[in-house]
Amino acid sequence: SEAVSKGRIIYREKHEAEYRNGKIARAKTDYISEDGKIIAYIESFFNDSLTAPAHVFEDFRFGDRHGARYEDGDVILFSVIEKGEEETRNVGRDFGPSVLMVGCQGFFYYLQENYQVLREKGEIPLKLLITGNLDIYDFRMEFKEEKDGIAFINIRISNWFLRLFAPKLELRYDIAEKKLLYYKGISNILDDKRKLQNAEIFYKY
Repeated sequence: SEAVSKGRIIYREKHEAEYRNGKIARAKTDYISEDGKIIAYIESFFNDSLTAPAHVFEDFRFGDRHGARYEDGDVILFSVIEKGEEETRNVGRDFGPSVLMVGCQGFFYYLQENYQVLREKGEIPLKLLITGNLDIYDFRMEFKEEKDGIAFINIRISNWFLRLFAPKLELRYDIAEKKLLYYKGISNILDDKRKLQNAEIFYKY
């Protein structure tokens, strides 16, 4: 995939996924700079959860590392900034049957298995793990429409600070192929000055 901002490619992504018995087991994304260097990666393991997998994200430019792991069934968020000391936060096990706890690449794989649930309900509340901040934010995933086999989906952010950067995230999803085609919103890759940036991401298969 290619991430575009202000009319230029700011990085590319290379995705791989490993399935076992038809279920996602592991997923990895490498983030590649314009000059071909891997600047960051994220890797998820779905043994404990489909929507909030254990995962690690590492940005080689800054020495940042954060993610989530499971300890005695609890989700532990961890964060290391500029190769410093690790900080952690225990966020428990779940938030009840009516709210999804979502982290990392889990959103996409939830969508693969539960698109019809979203379509029927119209919207689903989410608790999204933001591991770099050791925090959890409220989101709402909204089904907008289907057109020519493509589902248009928005994710709205309740947190006022993140809403300044991206009032909503926009996705296009190929229903038959179960593939993400397009994303627009906050990137998990900071710019060279360590600032949040928005991107449009176009996925190619």
